[in-house]
Amino acid sequence: MRSWTSIFLALVFQNAGQAAAEYSPPAFYQLAAGSDLVVLGRIVSVSDSTFSLAVEDVLVGAAPEAELQIRRFKDWTCSQRWLPYAIGQREIAFLCRRESGYRTNSGGSEGEWQIIGSEINCDYMSSEYSHPEVEILERALPLALVVSAIRDFGACVRIDADWRSRKEGGPSYKETIVELCDAPAIDALAERSEVHRYLIDSLRAAQSKRFGAPISCGLR
Repeated sequence: MRSWTSIFLALVFQNAGQAAAEYSPPAFYQLAAGSDLVVLGRIVSVSDSTFSLAVEDVLVGAAPEAELQIRRFKDWTCSQRWLPYAIGQREIAFLCRRESGYRTNSGGSEGEWQIIGSEINCDYMSSEYSHPEVEILERALPLALVVSAIRDFGACVRIDADWRSRKEGGPSYKETIVELCDAPAIDALAERSEVHRYLIDSLRAAQSKRFGAPISCGLR
């Protein structure tokens, strides 16, 4: 098992008052490997502060219940959800576990990916959020392909994120990439599909030079 650690200063931007230039979304590989739980599900109820997601499939982690209470993402200056919350919407949710329940693993809307029929909307992964060494994916991809890639990648790679308070200069963020499978097995994942390759290429780019932004899991 191998690991790489990045330590840097960062702020979590979740409020509408922050400027657009200050926000950087997390990368797909961070969401897939750095979430406490990744599930596919359908929204069955919505309140002012939370929504209930009926779990259809667990891709990473273990869901303790068939229905999860998740804190709603609130639109702000730099990030807006694909549609207002509504019963019946299907999505892949990248989640962090909290004592009070779950929240999405991003300061933006990237923690929820919209499912439309047999496809999933990956619209947020545009070139401005990508890495010059990583080939961009299409904005709409087959759902089965994305599900398989997240499941396989999450089984072989884990990202441990740790936020610690500092007296000055904002919180300190440490991110450790842990390879649970041997390197040849991880590299072989790239041959399974374009989505697998995207995740592996992003991982290797991150190990050579930090790629992505702080994720929310690990925030104290």
